Amino acid sequence: PCTARKQLLGILVLVSSEELSERSHLMAQQTASMLSLKLLEGYETRQKQLNRLLADIISDNVKEEQLANLGLKLTQGFYSVAVLTGKGEKAIGYLEEAAKQVRSVEGTQLVIPNGNELILIGSFYSKDKSMPTYLSLLKDWLEKKKYPLTVVQGTLVDKVSQLGESLKLARKSAQAALQMNALGWQEQKD
Repeated sequence: PCTARKQLLGILVLVSSEELSERSHLMAQQTASMLSLKLLEGYETRQKQLNRLLADIISDNVKEEQLANLGLKLTQGFYSVAVLTGKGEKAIGYLEEAAKQVRSVEGTQLVIPNGNELILIGSFYSKDKSMPTYLSLLKDWLEKKKYPLTVVQGTLVDKVSQLGESLKLARKSAQAALQMNALGWQEQKD
């Protein structure tokens, strides 16, 4: 196992036709340690990029190429924004599980952990502005789990310059719903 900070980052599998010598076993452990460092470095770099993206969206300085570099390209269709939040220490664990669930869905979406909230940004094609697949699957998953989280989907937008406003409104709605102990999927309030 390649681990860092008590988190599994990957698994190194060695295939050998014979039993490994003690020396070979130690070399495999060193290789796993080096791989862990590289994986952690890549993870931290990605987190820094996502944090910078979030700051740029909030300050209305986001560029299409930033999103494209992170895998979100929009030739036609919409950008989606959603905010998940919860109260208390257990909420962080629930948000981490929700993040894993979103990451497991095939498609183009970014997951940005931000304290006691999870920001989801995606791109998808739809003629009728329906809910993106990853959000629909997340909604179903959360309803089954019954986690004490509040979720607000922001307004679907077709321009990068509109992401900041959609995110700000979704965050305000999520915080208001959380203050009123309204859990589950919430409609965004303007």
